[in-house]
Amino acid sequence: MPCESEPTQKNNRNDCNNERQPQLNRTEQNRGSQSGVTVCHTSKGRPSSQILLATAIVYVRDKCGQLVKCTALLDSASQGHFVTERLVQQLHLRKFKAQIPVQGINEVTKTIHYAASLEIKSRFSNWETTIDCAVLPKITGMIPATFVDSSDWGIPEGLMLADENFNRPNTIDILLGADVFFEVLRHDKKTRPGNYPVLQDTDLGWIISGKIPLAAPEEVPRKSFFIRNNSNLDQQLQRFWEIEELPDKTWTAEEMLCEEHFKKHTSRDDTGRYIVGLPRREGQGLGQSYEQAKRRFYQLERRFQEHPDLHQAYSEFMQEYEELGHMNQINEDASSAEERYYLPHHAVFKSSNSTTRTRVVFDGSCR
Repeated sequence: MPCESEPTQKNNRNDCNNERQPQLNRTEQNRGSQSGVTVCHTSKGRPSSQILLATAIVYVRDKCGQLVKCTALLDSASQGHFVTERLVQQLHLRKFKAQIPVQGINEVTKTIHYAASLEIKSRFSNWETTIDCAVLPKITGMIPATFVDSSDWGIPEGLMLADENFNRPNTIDILLGADVFFEVLRHDKKTRPGNYPVLQDTDLGWIISGKIPLAAPEEVPRKSFFIRNNSNLDQQLQRFWEIEELPDKTWTAEEMLCEEHFKKHTSRDDTGRYIVGLPRREGQGLGQSYEQAKRRFYQLERRFQEHPDLHQAYSEFMQEYEELGHMNQINEDASSAEERYYLPHHAVFKSSNSTTRTRVVFDGSCR
């Protein structure tokens, strides 16, 4: 089932940036140059037809590499990607600080302060990608807003739909922007005369979107999404210095130990590369990591059985990694009491990359 988030409350006239998309107030001085801003506007009326937005069920990897089904909204007019705070917490993903200016209707603006990296995979093809998403409390309300009767649309049987529940109100966990939208598009398209939506083939499955009739006109929220730039060079430079400025505070004992460790254990090798030793707390040993790493490796092996080309590319990368001296085989004769940490890893495949389509990701944050 798709991931669920809390439904939003409907108002008579609601700019959903106020409750879903944080925004940064904008001054008269930065109206010239603009960058990275989104709009999600909701209003109510009594239309005779409804616009169905394209949604897809995709896989997203959690912190330990497990695939979780989530509902994504495909937005061809967005220059950025968004994810809900609830989904980030559910997948135990790490957030990082960011300064993302977001603008709404009538130039109401705010800044999103956190982002998260998502590894997304199709349910029906080899397509997958890693994207950085701005983290929001909510992205939008239920899509579609009401149940849509599609019994007379004549959708071909056996068609692999990107979202099998496209006609039932559902919460949105991820908004995928224009670069992903146009990357997954395929050539095939199916249309039908009249007020019927368009079926478009993609790497995520067949998406359904467009104008559809309402059985009985009712008050339905209308949603529109787009993203555009909204920051000039002066703003970016000022924000850079604010982020880089060191705060005035007294260091803790642990921070001072880290500083001393850095001074003592930082060096450069013959090639000029810096080498830094990893700090460790006194008296705290490593936990058991072998079983979890082994499970992750078996998952990777099962995936290779379905995709031999990925297996070959992955093996070539790891062989080169060993030849370059970045890793070496452990000594099996060493004492069993020797502490070891087994580092899980997995493959990320991006078909749009013309040089390195397959890369290996080492999960150093896995406990």
